[in-house]
Amino acid sequence: MTRPIIFVDANTVWHRRLAQALAESGPAVAVNPRGGIWPNTRRGTDGPLTEVAIDLPRGWASATAFLGQRLLYRQIHREARAIGGAPLVMLTSPAYAPLARLLAGEFPIVSYTADDYRSYSGWGGAAVAVKERQIHQLADLSVFVSESLRARAVGEFALDPARTCVSPNATEHRFAQRDPGALLPELAGRPGPVVGIIGALTDRLDCAALAEVAASPKVGTFLVAGPAADDVRAQYPAFNSEKCVITGFLDHAQMHRYAQALDLALIPYARGALNHHCSPMRLYDHLATGVPILALSGCDQIDQGDWPGVEVTEPELFRCRAESLVDAGLPRPRNSRPDYFWDFRSSALRDVLEKAISQ
Repeated sequence: MTRPIIFVDANTVWHRRLAQALAESGPAVAVNPRGGIWPNTRRGTDGPLTEVAIDLPRGWASATAFLGQRLLYRQIHREARAIGGAPLVMLTSPAYAPLARLLAGEFPIVSYTADDYRSYSGWGGAAVAVKERQIHQLADLSVFVSESLRARAVGEFALDPARTCVSPNATEHRFAQRDPGALLPELAGRPGPVVGIIGALTDRLDCAALAEVAASPKVGTFLVAGPAADDVRAQYPAFNSEKCVITGFLDHAQMHRYAQALDLALIPYARGALNHHCSPMRLYDHLATGVPILALSGCDQIDQGDWPGVEVTEPELFRCRAESLVDAGLPRPRNSRPDYFWDFRSSALRDVLEKAISQ
């Protein structure tokens, strides 16, 4: 029998996609805390995933953790009784260290680290590291989205490597299911090639290198499939030119259409700890579409991977390499690999979970 999973929490798109995929292959319920005044709960479904939204006093992840996480603990016990089958609990943030202490010895605990939370503004890097140590030491298995995150935790916290694994992010099959007739109105009548990014245009990206590409006469249309920060547009006039299309906020359910509209996809992460340790969903989105990808070095998962159609370069060469790829004709498509997708990722992860918890 496949062991049920209680997933805490699926409030971000990358957590939600994993929780949904896990629910495809076995029983799973997501418990999603939200800021509120009184611990009301609302139940619903997202495909095969059962979701329980629970309102907790604001500060449940910090100042009032002693109250909010005890309420979460009680809700997890309710869900465990309802789902049956000796579930394991996946905790998705070091903020849940108090919850891990409450659950220890009662349920198998899996710590799932999807980002470098120490780099999050306002989280307090040193305090986060303390909570990371606590939650990993209580976990039966620690799962990381990147090898660099796993290696750091093993080294800093003296974790047994056998009780850790890497499960990167992934994408959905809709990114590979190209519809040639689905022309985006924003691009109607605009010249190609279409070069750009999916996601927000912020200082998490090397905007100077990106602006140089946007200004290139070899780029017909420069697409930002997402919002653009006002300070970035003010600093780099290239993003305000007529050749640039900036869509503003897009629901992720529509993002595949914009990813498929690109002739050259750019992943221009700026150097920094958050980007170094990340597992970019946009990498797998673009790999699924088959579009050529030009990335800046600095994300370890991109730098170290053997990715077909991906070229990694430095900021000073970014425009030159983009122009060279345009001159080469931007060949496509490539065949998608199974390991680009969430269903593959969740199936492999379930196998690891079953083995780790049964030991």
